[in-house]
Amino acid sequence: MLKTALNVWGYNVILASNGREGLHVLDRQIVDGILLDVDMPVMDGPTMLDEVRWLGCQMPVVVMSGGFDERALRKLVKKGAQGFAFKPFPLRSLQELCATFFERDRLGVGSDDHAYVS
Repeated sequence: MLKTALNVWGYNVILASNGREGLHVLDRQIVDGILLDVDMPVMDGPTMLDEVRWLGCQMPVVVMSGGFDERALRKLVKKGAQGFAFKPFPLRSLQELCATFFERDRLGVGSDDHAYVS
């Protein structure tokens, strides 16, 4: 559902089912932003965020969670995420959050060949 919404909003989305798969995507493709779930199998969101920043990747990361408390999500912002969202959230809220951090015009991107990992 999120991929469909993100595509409609103009984002080229590459799905990764866990943090390790997300890191493999980053190894093969340049991405302009990451929408990162905290609870994932194999490698969770906080660990992936640590790895992404350790690798020197500077793209914006928005973290989302249905079970994390606000204090924990704010810690992730201190560790390198740009923002966070609590699930469930209205799609309009996610659209505004993505526009704030992933807006192609803000990033100087004008084509559809840039991807966002979700």
